[in-house]
Amino acid sequence: MKTFGIIAAMDEEIVDLKNMLELDKIVDKPKLKFYIGSLFENQKIILVKSGIGKVNAAACTQSLIDLFNVEYIINVGVSGAVSNNLKIGDLIVANDLVQYDFDLSAFDKQIGFIPDLEQRFFESDKKLLNLINDFCLVAGKNSDDNNYEKKNKIYFGRIASGDKFVCNPSDKNFIRNNFGADCVEMEGAAIAQVAFINKIPFVVIRVISDGADQNAVKFYDESVDSVTNNYLDIVKHILKSY
Repeated sequence: MKTFGIIAAMDEEIVDLKNMLELDKIVDKPKLKFYIGSLFENQKIILVKSGIGKVNAAACTQSLIDLFNVEYIINVGVSGAVSNNLKIGDLIVANDLVQYDFDLSAFDKQIGFIPDLEQRFFESDKKLLNLINDFCLVAGKNSDDNNYEKKNKIYFGRIASGDKFVCNPSDKNFIRNNFGADCVEMEGAAIAQVAFINKIPFVVIRVISDGADQNAVKFYDESVDSVTNNYLDIVKHILKSY
């Protein structure tokens, strides 16, 4: 039996998955509530809301590992588009992630580079990425059934994380120009770093809720409830494949 930890920052990002879960029990810990159950046979899911931001995400991820010995970690949620190719409702699967606000440039280090780990970019697990790529191929061949090609496209790229809701063009351009990022959010790279330290395979999947620009708050408020379930089919495909 495989054990998957699934993390999201907000209730809106996990409510649909939580409603689908065949729940066995709930484990309460300080500031965290772990929902333990399954969707398919031969796997166990521990679903948890971390709270917003990198510290919350990192603390939650380490608790998930320590308490439940998870074998894989999946992070889902919404993000702001940095690439002009991404539209609201599209999905971005992280090839890798970076912390755009980790800055030791005063010591001639690239922004995002973490000396203790000798890492700037944290790469998602190749097997998980291949499973999602297989899903995309099937989705493309059956676009009449699942609408991915027609409406919500799936991209693979780079996700940048930092403790700020990005909502202006200058920050957006800084993140795009310095990191080659496709979208920006507030947790993924912290989860990736903790998973990397613990040698746990992980992948981060995000749905675009806004354009990370001057209209970001407006579009986020309008879209967050309607787009957050767009990742469900990908997550179910991963779980069914183990």
